[in-house]
Amino acid sequence: MRKYLIFTSVLVLAACGGGSGGGVVDARSSAIANNAKITGMKSFIVVGGDNPTLNTNARVSTSLANGAMQYDLENVVFQSADKEFSTEPDEDFIVRFKTDESGEIIALDTIDDGEHEIINKRAGEDNKFGRAEDSGDGFDYASLELFGKDNGMQYSDFGFIEIYGTNDAKNPMFIMPIAGGYEVKNVTEHMDKDNFASDVVFNGIAVGNVGEPDTTVKGERLMLRDDSAKLTFKQATGDSELSAKFDNWYNIVATKYNDGDARIVFSGGNSISSDKFRLKDGGKPSNNFDTGKIKNNEAATKLSVGFDYYGDNSSNPAEATGIIFYQQPGEDTMPLLMGFGGVVQK
Repeated sequence: MRKYLIFTSVLVLAACGGGSGGGVVDARSSAIANNAKITGMKSFIVVGGDNPTLNTNARVSTSLANGAMQYDLENVVFQSADKEFSTEPDEDFIVRFKTDESGEIIALDTIDDGEHEIINKRAGEDNKFGRAEDSGDGFDYASLELFGKDNGMQYSDFGFIEIYGTNDAKNPMFIMPIAGGYEVKNVTEHMDKDNFASDVVFNGIAVGNVGEPDTTVKGERLMLRDDSAKLTFKQATGDSELSAKFDNWYNIVATKYNDGDARIVFSGGNSISSDKFRLKDGGKPSNNFDTGKIKNNEAATKLSVGFDYYGDNSSNPAEATGIIFYQQPGEDTMPLLMGFGGVVQK
């Protein structure tokens, strides 16, 4: 099996056309219902002027006023927690939905080195995807587990992609946290401390796994979930801080600083089942560890902490996603791969 690399967050936005007759509306309603079995994201966004608005009823005419454009789920690409820290951008590996004319998700489209490689067709109306008969490459079977709908997220989503081989349909050979959203709703570049009068807090879910993502060996992977995770954009500093508590692993506080550096503080690891899932301090397994404030997204540190914010406009972030990777350099330790999704605290 090939090694899966980073999922990029670069979106290629394309205008979509269609009629607005009754038959199209019916097809659109069916597409919404079937897509909801995979993601809670709204399928169509109509972009016009400075205030993009959702269109959840039917496809709209290509003759839109004020230069408006239409986007569907085919324009969403997920970012992965698998960080190779490669300096070669052509090694990026991405996946996105393929949709039909009504907007229904019909396949997963994977892209490697900028070239379309594999289209795995959706199996029925659920979240499972099987390799197309005319494809000589790709994974045999995939499943998406996305949790954004649990939080009422509509511009972004997060969860896992699970990939299976033909020999074992129950035990995934590859599990990877993913998170992504509509770039047209991404307001991350406007998250400046001077634009807010107070902290902006997002309540959500953190999921992840400790251990190699591509393994079928029982006990080599520890799955994580915290339904009370919290991401805070700090107005005083412009830093973004995620806190999560995992009953079977550490409590963590992961920070992306305004200057681009990052840090993760691990604590309370007393309940970890095996030393192989513990981080090491001074060469010994420890229940507490602090990476310190170090360079983000660099091979030497093997630390990546990143967050994206989504909303109707730059001063109104409604949702946030996060991707985190960490592995102690030079140590035989298990990597942490984590995703987050949440909505703004009212």
